[in-house]
Amino acid sequence: MVALILHTGVGSRIIKKDIEKVRQKLIEKISETGLNMLRGGEDALDVVEKIINIMESSGLFNAGIGSVVQSDGRQRMDAGIMSSDLRCGAVAGVSDIKFPISIARKIIDTTNSICLIGDYAREFGRKYKIPEISKKNSDVKGQSTTNKFIGNTVGAVVLDQNGKLTTGTSTGGLFKALAGRIGDCPMIGAGIYANQFGGASCTGIGEDIIKTTLARYAIFQVEQGYSAQEAANRSIDYFKNTTQSVAGIIILTKNGEYGISHNGKHMNWKYSID
Repeated sequence: MVALILHTGVGSRIIKKDIEKVRQKLIEKISETGLNMLRGGEDALDVVEKIINIMESSGLFNAGIGSVVQSDGRQRMDAGIMSSDLRCGAVAGVSDIKFPISIARKIIDTTNSICLIGDYAREFGRKYKIPEISKKNSDVKGQSTTNKFIGNTVGAVVLDQNGKLTTGTSTGGLFKALAGRIGDCPMIGAGIYANQFGGASCTGIGEDIIKTTLARYAIFQVEQGYSAQEAANRSIDYFKNTTQSVAGIIILTKNGEYGISHNGKHMNWKYSID
């Protein structure tokens, strides 16, 4: 058995139906790509990286080349990835890199560290020839305006043929956030978490997700015997009641069971199993 679930962020305002339709069509195509990789026996880490790379390079989401800008007009991106064996990697506040999730993955493969920041993360990515954002994509004013109220963080959780779970999330953060601000995405236990029971990817207001360690809270619910959907619902209820803020979460368990919950206006997602 193999399975995957992905999301393209929770939004606090309704978006146009034509935009939502384009995004949903893309994530359905991405889901099929990931499922085919899993059918072929590929590792969950590779599949999560590939799925998120496609979304980072699409320009349709607040991740990679589509990332919003901070208060100084510069893109700074966060990403994190974690597997059920507790191996994890993350980047925070990195600029000019097309695939932040790939730096996070490379940190797992080549170092004993977990998170690199800013220029150090960028130079690490360059060392391993991870593509940079080209000059033609450097003017992100239009994308920044489009994403102002939408969110559109991207994330995925994958179960491969060997029973390995991997979760990953990538984002440009909040529109016009204080320069240098870092959200929940690269913080293990907040924006992402995975262990032998399940994996979770979060989206929403990062500061409040950090305060509630939302991803770890969700997987703890799975550990306590709740279904993936019950765990998702309980997590968002807890988050909402504690912070009065907005978040969304996807969960995938070791049995391929999924859960999705949010308290925003919309959240595109797709689940596939084989």
